[in-house]
Amino acid sequence: MNDMNDIETAYPLRGIDRRELLAWMWLLAATAAAVKATQLTYGFIRGSHATRQPTSFAAGSVADLPMPGEAPRALPEGRFWLAQTQEGVAALDGVCTHLDCLLGWDDEAHEFACPCHGSRFDATGRHLTGPAPRDMDRFAVKIVNAEGVAVASTDFAAGVLAAPITIDKGDLATGLYVVVDASQEAMGAPPHES
Repeated sequence: MNDMNDIETAYPLRGIDRRELLAWMWLLAATAAAVKATQLTYGFIRGSHATRQPTSFAAGSVADLPMPGEAPRALPEGRFWLAQTQEGVAALDGVCTHLDCLLGWDDEAHEFACPCHGSRFDATGRHLTGPAPRDMDRFAVKIVNAEGVAVASTDFAAGVLAAPITIDKGDLATGLYVVVDASQEAMGAPPHES
């Protein structure tokens, strides 16, 4: 009789048939999935309201911008890069247009490089190679004077993708400042045919 108690202690589910055990396991798994889905949903909703990122960035003086042909300047707090293009000053989104990896700058190749899948972009954000479906996206840029009056700005609706101002070594444009509005974004152009 003592041996029977040892068997019942070792196998406490002996009185439950297979179907009942599977039903309980499915119920437990469904409950765990529902709890996790609720946590993720709550975290997403709560996070989007609690941690709103600023959308407007004072990016410094125009005199601090890279000259044409120089490496773009990173602004990590806004996850974008400032560059001079043929059109003027551009704020290039620092996220790859393929799968949202953060882009880095390759000094040797003078290109943006995606560490995830190898997409590459030139210093003005133009797609060069890799799986990215388009050029780098751009944020709205405004060049303002010391009083805050805009002297140049992007106009995505009119197809102006950069603030039309060019800085060269002889004209450092003192007294002008760059403001980037990350809430206004223009998608990059599709890859160019070579």
